[in-house]
Amino acid sequence: CPICSAKCHAERGGLDVHIHNNHGPVGEREVASPDFAAFAWVVCANQEGRFLMVNEPAGIAGGKPNYWLPAGRVDSGESMAEAAEREALEEAGVHVEVCGVLRFMRTRGTPRVVLLARPAAAAE
Repeated sequence: CPICSAKCHAERGGLDVHIHNNHGPVGEREVASPDFAAFAWVVCANQEGRFLMVNEPAGIAGGKPNYWLPAGRVDSGESMAEAAEREALEEAGVHVEVCGVLRFMRTRGTPRVVLLARPAAAAE
């Protein structure tokens, strides 16, 4: 890092994420990582069958901008469903309601859960 000389690892988001979380405005920084890492992904389709996707910048998306499902780390004290609903709102500005589980995965020991959701306005 040109600011603090810390080594910035790609698997932790690289230089862009390091600068954002360590030197950016305090109110915009991500919360500290919990002791146990877990991730929630959101698959959400509207009544027309269109899926919710978010544009990820190059620093987060492995070197080039791309579109992904809303997803992110489960914060300390948060359920997988709460994390999925929060991530959809933070990343896409859409209130969703989790209504099912599509898949459980484990990557390098880290649990990742793909959750099915629907727009909150369509909730029954």
